[in-house]
Amino acid sequence: MTKPRVKSPRQKKSRTYYYFWSFMALTVFFGQLYVGYGYRLMHGSMLDLINKVDGVLLHVEEPKRNFL
Repeated sequence: MTKPRVKSPRQKKSRTYYYFWSFMALTVFFGQLYVGYGYRLMHGSMLDLINKVDGVLLHVEEPKRNFL
């Protein structure tokens, strides 16, 4: 009787492969947080700017009418 042959895995990945891709996934995740935080700050700045400009440019005084 022959001994059953143990199949070797088709592809053997080293530990550094998993470390590398884990690091890349975390880098992308934290990059997304950084960009999202930047957009949040920009949104707040834009609201402040719109509120400041609103009082200057968007309110038009009505012309004075002298009927008498």
